[in-house]
Amino acid sequence: MNPPFRQSLLWKYKPVPELVRLAWPIAVSMLSYSIMTLVDTLFVGRLGASALAAVGIGGVTSFTLICFGFGALRSAKVVVSQAVGAGRRDDVRAVVSAAVVLALGLGAIAVLGGRLLVRVLPDLVQQGHAGALAADYLWVRNLGAPVALVSIALKESRYGLGDTRSPMVATLAANVTNVALDAAFIWGLGLGVRGAAWATVAGYVVEAGLMLFITLRTTDGIAPVRLREVSRLLSLGLPMGLQFVLEVGSFTVLV
Repeated sequence: MNPPFRQSLLWKYKPVPELVRLAWPIAVSMLSYSIMTLVDTLFVGRLGASALAAVGIGGVTSFTLICFGFGALRSAKVVVSQAVGAGRRDDVRAVVSAAVVLALGLGAIAVLGGRLLVRVLPDLVQQGHAGALAADYLWVRNLGAPVALVSIALKESRYGLGDTRSPMVATLAANVTNVALDAAFIWGLGLGVRGAAWATVAGYVVEAGLMLFITLRTTDGIAPVRLREVSRLLSLGLPMGLQFVLEVGSFTVLV
């Protein structure tokens, strides 16, 4: 291919606008977890320094527990896009089912890991009552780990289908839910840091529910689980999960 012809192809197809169209909703969705923690922090600010520190520590710790799942489930996007590109759209339903099962399994592991951390967190944080409050916040918020990872699995599957807007809408709905329930639980019911955590878990449930509704409506349901698809997703996602663990883990240690 001669240089002038190659250059004409580059200018003819102009991929940048399409990339921007697909990318900016993903960027908004990726901020969801951090924004929920930030909102929780802002709402508990009136409860004192210990509560403020507790939400910060608990939020970072809870994210660290599920960061492997966040990275590993990106494999769903890869496998779904491959199936679509190869004209095997019937396989998409099987991949989505496998991604949900993998998410539930990784979420269960995160819950168990969180239970262990809750026992030692008060001894690791020696700032007033911050350690005990952080353990309370982590215990509740980490209960939502399986639901949060199911949301990720369904969103990554939608990305593989070229749909980035629907996940963003679900993310925005989750954050609105979190804000509304933070005010109700922390100030209205006086639940403190646990109220902030429950509000976040409710946000996870709303997001997962919307993503499940969208998935069922657009993919003709969910196919029976194929263990080989679960294994394939885990095999592809393992390096991505480990990379995410190293990145987030390093930040957590510094914090």
